[in-house]
Amino acid sequence: MSDSNPTKFISYYDMAMEAHSALRGDADIEVDGVSEKVKSGSYCKTSTITILDERGARAMGRPKGQYVTLQATASLDDDTAKDEIISSLAATLKNMLPPKGDAPILICGIGNPEISSDSLGEKTIARSLPTRHLFNEENREFCEGMSPVALVTPNVLGNTGIETFEIIQAIVKRINAGAVIIVDALSTASFDRLGSSFQLTNTGIVPGGGIGNERPAINEDTLHIPVIAIGVPTVIYPQSIVTEVFSALKTNLAEKGNAVSQSWDAAENTLYQLMNDKCEMYAVTPKDIDCVIDNLADILTAGIHIALHKAITKDNYQEYLSL
Repeated sequence: MSDSNPTKFISYYDMAMEAHSALRGDADIEVDGVSEKVKSGSYCKTSTITILDERGARAMGRPKGQYVTLQATASLDDDTAKDEIISSLAATLKNMLPPKGDAPILICGIGNPEISSDSLGEKTIARSLPTRHLFNEENREFCEGMSPVALVTPNVLGNTGIETFEIIQAIVKRINAGAVIIVDALSTASFDRLGSSFQLTNTGIVPGGGIGNERPAINEDTLHIPVIAIGVPTVIYPQSIVTEVFSALKTNLAEKGNAVSQSWDAAENTLYQLMNDKCEMYAVTPKDIDCVIDNLADILTAGIHIALHKAITKDNYQEYLSL
């Protein structure tokens, strides 16, 4: 592993599988306290990383728990690929949620809805189905096969003056929620994962962590109920672009000898540092990000609906999309 992909940046990787890959390095060395299982489907590759103990937590720069990444291996414009991702997402989420009871599930779409690449949470909530208000004696007949669900889009501190955690904590207490599902946009270190990877974790989330602007954590320790975070990378940083391009170049030049490889290492490290110094406030997103976000919001809404409601399946989920 070159210095341009250092372990000191592990805590800034939003994707746990990227942090794990960086730690393993070119030698593919096992990471103490961390396990990984990989399963491949027709259109979806599933990577399950489990941080087992404090050794793994320190190395990975994130809490103990499970991190599942669903990587689409075909375009999500393909309906068959889309359906497989939705089914995998629903099954993974269902396994992370506590057994169903009478307590409502609170779904939170966090992020800044005024920024296209950060609007995934708000777009997902806009398509989702609120049902908690129907669970009373007058409307019980409409609730067959459904679960009580409440929705909220807390926005961001800069727009509201209120921490996202404070809003969610107040609602959880008020409605006596049984679990929280959080939807957010992430960053990635690879072009291949932009808009095509879905990370689910039972460790909650620290809003703003991916851009070094950490807010109070939203997790089981702070809310005292299970918190599942679902995220999709919608931005990549210039530093990551440099690292990925140089890595590809070095691979192509490897057969020319060690001296050439070392020269490329030095050039990469220098350029990476320059990019890190000058481009700290920049992020890159696809030029069709609005279309990407709309498609991702449909997928997330469908997967969440199927996981929560028996009446909603992969065959009829489109009937329940609010938009």
